[in-house]
Amino acid sequence: MTRCLLIEDSDAMRAVARRILEDLNIKVTEETNVEAAVAECAGEAPPDLVLLDWDLPDLGGPHFIRALRKEGEFRTTVVLCALENNPEQFKIARAAGVAAEILKPLDRQIV
Repeated sequence: MTRCLLIEDSDAMRAVARRILEDLNIKVTEETNVEAAVAECAGEAPPDLVLLDWDLPDLGGPHFIRALRKEGEFRTTVVLCALENNPEQFKIARAAGVAAEILKPLDRQIV
């Protein structure tokens, strides 16, 4: 079973994303801050996929990716979840190692 770490500070967005992912038979874990998310990804069994809110209140998406890379091999596919279609933000994210970007609000078709 595919495992996804959902890093999102909005309770509503997490609930919607969780429902969509679980309907697709994906096991979901959730984190709301970068430090806990990095610890989970750096563990012995990192998730297959991370859906990453770029604008987190503690450190944010760029910090997550930099911290994840410091922990070792970048084995997890990271997808940026953004509120705005911002090409500059997407360029920075791609350079940091994000595989793709999707826009919020999430729906089954987007995911």
